[in-house]
Amino acid sequence: MQTYEELVGGEGRLIYYRAERFRAKDLFGLSHPELTVGGHRLSLHDLSMSGVAGFDDRSADWSQSVNRRLPMRLLVGNRPLHESMCEIRRLEPTPFGVKIGLKLVDSYLDIASLVSRHEEAQVRRELDSDLSAEVAAVPAEYRRVSADVIHMLHSYRGALRRLADHAPGQADVRLNGMEEVLWHCEERILPRWRELWFEANDLLWPVVEDPDVYRAVKSYTETVLTPEFLIGPIWRRGYEKPFGYPGDFKLMHQIYSHEWQGDTPYGKLVHRLGVHVGEFVANRMVMMKDAIAETVASKPRGRRAHIASLGAGPAQEVASYLDVPALPRPATFTLMDQDHRALSHAYEQTHPKVLRHGGAAQLRCLHVSFMQLLKAGSILDELPPQDLIYSVGLTDYLSDKRVTSLIQALYERLAPGGRLVIGNVKRSREASLWPLEFIADWNLIYREEADMRRLTNGLPGSEREFLSDETNCVVMAYVKKPEQG
Repeated sequence: MQTYEELVGGEGRLIYYRAERFRAKDLFGLSHPELTVGGHRLSLHDLSMSGVAGFDDRSADWSQSVNRRLPMRLLVGNRPLHESMCEIRRLEPTPFGVKIGLKLVDSYLDIASLVSRHEEAQVRRELDSDLSAEVAAVPAEYRRVSADVIHMLHSYRGALRRLADHAPGQADVRLNGMEEVLWHCEERILPRWRELWFEANDLLWPVVEDPDVYRAVKSYTETVLTPEFLIGPIWRRGYEKPFGYPGDFKLMHQIYSHEWQGDTPYGKLVHRLGVHVGEFVANRMVMMKDAIAETVASKPRGRRAHIASLGAGPAQEVASYLDVPALPRPATFTLMDQDHRALSHAYEQTHPKVLRHGGAAQLRCLHVSFMQLLKAGSILDELPPQDLIYSVGLTDYLSDKRVTSLIQALYERLAPGGRLVIGNVKRSREASLWPLEFIADWNLIYREEADMRRLTNGLPGSEREFLSDETNCVVMAYVKKPEQG
């Protein structure tokens, strides 16, 4: 037990008390209230007794509204849960839009009461809604595909349950007969899974252009299909986003590890469907590992290669490359990410391999937001010119305007003869659109090769090459800066 003299308070800014904040998804589940500020709709992120935060992904200019008083509303449909005045106290640019911090000025939020009233309003809304009209807005062919997906899943679920009932000692999928059955199930289910996936994409590309139909199909999918997939750990993590953003480093690790994860044989099979959806993540990692190897090997003897990764995540490509017995040339790797946990994971995985190479390999990890990197005098200016800069996932969340600014800023930091590599999810029949955006509520900006050409135009003297991965889910832009002279 501590005495009063031994108890410590906060230090630095932590001495200022801040009311506990709760994530909207933790409080309200699958459908949280709608947030409007000054009539503008925001995506509710978190809330406390005295404030609210939300995202605006429309790239609107809120800079003139800081410290202004505006009406704020929390709604379920047309039913108000809370109405008050607020002040905009903080703007934080992120890859997912501007995060807006609001302070309530004439009232407070009773969190327990708010959750209770939200549940009541949700029930009333569902009872009052015309469900037949909502379903009618969903294309009949899409409903048929959804039914086929459920039938496929339930068929395998039933078979695996019956087998587990007859062999309860094997149900945890050790290296035994049950694992062999799972491998057989995976081999059988994947062709049909891909068939339904691509068929759904064919139906959904036109839907994303129609906001009303999009909302209806999205709601239908999350009601009918999403619950069927959440038994798979990778689907649950992708949907629930426990770190507050999609595609965190732990989900990336689930893809790279390619393991059977789940509490039941059926859960493990559903998990593997999600792993196969993420195959493009592993492919682009290998493509970047190859680019790193080419960069290091091409340096003149005795010259150090400088390589930087923006949005590094787990940096699996760096860790995998460092498994080589010896580096052909010295190399310094700079990993940048806005998630400190991702950097910690990358450091823990990579640092022992750096030590094994002695002074030939160096590693630095920078905890910075991506928008900070675009500001004048950013941390990029403190780095030496880079032989390779790459970002293979960040632009999936950025508007064309921000991608163009990012590409220009990174190209300027290349050494003569250096390469910039930008990877983006690809708009194609094989795209991850249906499984990610509609089932897992993971929104990305899909681009074609023509879009990547347009976004990399105007870089002085550049040589460009565009490649897609084997799944046709990712398009990679390779931009080379000219040699001096």
